[in-house]
Amino acid sequence: MQTGPLIHTTAGRAVDDNYKTVLAVSRPGLFGRCMGRIAEWTRLTRRGFLPPGFRRTMGPVDARLPEMQLGLGVWTDRVQRFYPIEDIASHPDGALADFVDPHDIIVGIDLRTRIPYAEYANHRTDSTGPRRRPMQLMTRWYGFCLTFPDCEIYRR
Repeated sequence: MQTGPLIHTTAGRAVDDNYKTVLAVSRPGLFGRCMGRIAEWTRLTRRGFLPPGFRRTMGPVDARLPEMQLGLGVWTDRVQRFYPIEDIASHPDGALADFVDPHDIIVGIDLRTRIPYAEYANHRTDSTGPRRRPMQLMTRWYGFCLTFPDCEIYRR
C-alpha cells in the first residue's frame, strides 16, 4: 500500500483546495462533546491535556522538551526531526528552510488554518501547482519522541 504524508487542515480549506471534497458530519455523544470542549480549551490555552489513564499507557518521555510541546514532526527513512511550533512561528521570514535527507524543505505555518506544514523546496511546479511533502504530523512532543526515540530537534 502506498503511503503519504498526513496533512492537518480545516474543513473550509479542504473544500477550497478541492471542490469535490465530501464532508461527513456526525453528532458525538455527551462524553465526546465534553472531551471536544476540553480539547478546544487546551488548544486555545496551549496547555495540552492527557485524558485520565492515558499516561499509564506511555513509556518514559524524552525530557529534552516539555512533553506537551506542540510542533511538527517530519521524517524520512533516515531522519526524524521535531520542529517546535514556536521556532516555526518566530522565524522572521514566516517559514524556515532546512535540509531533511536528501531534500531541502520549507517548514511554515499556513496563515489561514494556523497549522504547521513542511514541503520540499524544489518540487513545486508553480504557485498553483501541486506540492510534494515529506511524511509529517502535527503532534505533541511526547507522541513524536515515543514513536521516534532519539529523534532530532530543530534548533535555530
